[in-house]
Amino acid sequence: MKKKVTGIFFLGAFLISLCSLSACHLGTAKIQTSKDGAKTVVTALYYTPLPEFELLVEAAYDDIDLQIEQGSVSTYNSDALRRLKNGHGKDLVFSSMPSGEVSNYLLDLSANSFTTDFASAVMEPVQRDGKTVWLPMPCVYKSLIINKTLAGELGMKLPESQQELKEFFAAAKAKGVGVDKDGFVFAAADMDNMSVSELIVSAMTPDFLGTMDGERWTNDFIEKKANAEGTLEEPLSFFISLAKEGYMDPSRIYLDIQQKNAMSVTQRMAERKLAACYGYSSVLHSIRAANVKDEFVMIPFLSGKGNEPWVAASPAAYLGVNSDAAEDEKKLDAILRVLELFASQKGQAAILKDTESDASYLTEQVESACVSNSGLDRYVSSGHVYHLNRFDSNILWLLGTNVIKACMGDMELSEALKSVDQMNKNGAESYSEDYTLIGSVENDLLYEAYNTRKRETALGNLAADSVAELAGVDIAFVNGGAIRSSLYAGDVYVSDLAAVCPFEDTIVVLDVTGETLYQMLEHSIAGIYYQDVPKGRFLQVSGIKYKVTVDKSKEDISDKDNPKPALAVLQEASLKDGSPIEKDKIYRIAVNSYLCGRDGYSDGGDGYAMLNVFDDTLEKAADADMVKDTKKTYADALVAYFRNHSEETISPALEGRIIIQEASQ
Repeated sequence: MKKKVTGIFFLGAFLISLCSLSACHLGTAKIQTSKDGAKTVVTALYYTPLPEFELLVEAAYDDIDLQIEQGSVSTYNSDALRRLKNGHGKDLVFSSMPSGEVSNYLLDLSANSFTTDFASAVMEPVQRDGKTVWLPMPCVYKSLIINKTLAGELGMKLPESQQELKEFFAAAKAKGVGVDKDGFVFAAADMDNMSVSELIVSAMTPDFLGTMDGERWTNDFIEKKANAEGTLEEPLSFFISLAKEGYMDPSRIYLDIQQKNAMSVTQRMAERKLAACYGYSSVLHSIRAANVKDEFVMIPFLSGKGNEPWVAASPAAYLGVNSDAAEDEKKLDAILRVLELFASQKGQAAILKDTESDASYLTEQVESACVSNSGLDRYVSSGHVYHLNRFDSNILWLLGTNVIKACMGDMELSEALKSVDQMNKNGAESYSEDYTLIGSVENDLLYEAYNTRKRETALGNLAADSVAELAGVDIAFVNGGAIRSSLYAGDVYVSDLAAVCPFEDTIVVLDVTGETLYQMLEHSIAGIYYQDVPKGRFLQVSGIKYKVTVDKSKEDISDKDNPKPALAVLQEASLKDGSPIEKDKIYRIAVNSYLCGRDGYSDGGDGYAMLNVFDDTLEKAADADMVKDTKKTYADALVAYFRNHSEETISPALEGRIIIQEASQ
């Protein structure tokens, strides 16, 4: 279950009333039927089936056929946006990103009475220009899941403070129990990048955000009158210490939730390969089902200063209405009746059951069985629940991403927080690293084992096609060494694309001879290693295809100072349509400035002397003429490609652009 949601906090009576959560006119929805007996179909796209709610709607309204398509857990946000842009959006729109672009396609619901049935403190942060376009799905409580049996075996009780939590982690590491293969005892379970951001914010709640000082800062920050830099360093120190002291691995905190070949955190918890994790109540139930011998419970976020502990919560998603529905009066009437039922106690009870959520955001109580027996009951009933829907989702995303970088030593914490302030004051669109949803990919596009440096890859094809499209040429090349990260099936953010191609070299357009193209390809394959690290000069291509014979037996790395790569011989090369590359003909291509000698590398940029148009210290290329510098990077090209193809499913694949054959074949 993946949720990317934003955050809010309530104090005193607000907390108590919202933890009762729910609504009222359970039986007040009017049962209506159409005069002609025909059913009106109302459609939706959600990441999990909602069978109880579908049955309820169709029992209440015999003229409505509610059809909910199940989308991928990781793509329903981008699928919804793509369909809306393409004029094929569903009638009911679900999203876990209420501050995203989807809002532009939604109907104003403000005039409908059911919008007042939800807690105003939850509704107001997601309003658009004072208009209500979203209704909140039920909330999910998020906290720490502990192996209580393991704690008992270590002679310890359940932790009640940050210090005791660390003592538990230290004892587990010392005894080698509740430890994964890399020596870590804590991880985030079944989460996405935004949920990791929520974990970081939640860890700050007991000693800062859940205090009056923290509430004042939050209000001022939202009004752009307060800064994260100079304020959050101390509140963040506990989370950061978990990484610095070796209890969690920040470099894997994202990978664990994306890689299909990695053992899930839920599984590791069940197999005693972790002592604790961050998750929600349905994760707890999954762990319990997989390990019936040990006792697992949830504990709240703990204080290091003797303050009350807190539980975090956020909506499972948000629900809006496609603005196109206003064009059909009959359809709109059916949709509004579905929403009226959604805002009733019966509707919320059905949704709670379908989504395994913990509580409704209606103003009166709706019972849910999910949170019972979790260990959080008394904290919820006391009102210490921090609702994570106040900060803009882009801000939350950036805060979490930058704090992880700080944990890894890739960024100073002051720099991390300063960039958060920059985005908060100037807007996400003005920030150089835009942490917004840009699309999705259908399958994993993996960068692994230096694959982009020795064969065709789907990720390399995507990068090369992006460069060709941005440059407006038919032929483009991407050096394999410039690709440094994978894209995983599901939602893609601009920051993901920046990680795939992190370098600042710009894309340039050249006119070259066919002879130069052959020289490029021969140089490209001259550094293929299988026993050692292959050279980054290997070219991923768009607009051409070529065949290579490789003799791996010729590779010799015994002499580390003078290793020999595998013997690779270019057998043939042609244009995309199969027509031959003519050596005397001029072809317009796109490459990056690094390969053309711009940055003054001793080898002119991976040794592509035939492309040198920049480096005056080396011989200039005889058959390569500069046409233009686009001033755009590989990452820029990927971003532009996703935006240009936002109405499509992006699913690059292997196409036989590069054929590698063994010499013996």
